[in-house]
Amino acid sequence: MNISNTLADHTQPYHDLLRITSLVTHTDQDGEPVHELKLSCWSMTYTAFANAQCWIEADALGHLSLVEVMGHCVWEDQIPVLYLTYIGKPKLDQFMSLPCFYTLPRDLCPLPDISDQLVHAVVGLKTKPLQHFVKLVLERRDRLQAFMQLPASQNDHHAYPGGLLEHSLSVARNVIGMIQLNEPEMPIEMQEAGFIAGLLHDIGKTGPIARVAFSNPWHC
Repeated sequence: MNISNTLADHTQPYHDLLRITSLVTHTDQDGEPVHELKLSCWSMTYTAFANAQCWIEADALGHLSLVEVMGHCVWEDQIPVLYLTYIGKPKLDQFMSLPCFYTLPRDLCPLPDISDQLVHAVVGLKTKPLQHFVKLVLERRDRLQAFMQLPASQNDHHAYPGGLLEHSLSVARNVIGMIQLNEPEMPIEMQEAGFIAGLLHDIGKTGPIARVAFSNPWHC
């Protein structure tokens, strides 16, 4: 595929950090490999193409990998399509400069209303260091999908996909409710720290051992 021949007159340079949510590799009519990707953030999922001329950093391509992409955006039938010239791993300062949960694909959680509530609650925190802490804990490739999709338990409460997120958010809100009932004058920084403690109280369930346990019917 010759990207330069594909680009229409109405194109614009594109540069962003996105997550890979789908990747299929095939060959074009010249026998060259072409990667067709779905690249997602909270507000959008793009179809993207990267041919043999695209520079791809080693080990950058993986499910839910966060990647820095450069190229051109072309509107085809009112749908934005990306033709990429670069795919690489972003630096930490690039990631931390993004709004909290910007890199979370909106449809990753099977309970989209709960996912919306999570983003609204965390983005609304007044204590910015806590937002940064949540980014570092949750927006990791090896943890993000588990937190958004796992049940909270296998046979007890919230035992359904997305249950861990729903339960965690419920506990976080209950912490705020108890604070406002018993210690309404508590500084907002401490209240929000309590909210985050509630949100992450079951974070251990996203670890490798926990993921295996949930997938094995002999473990409870």
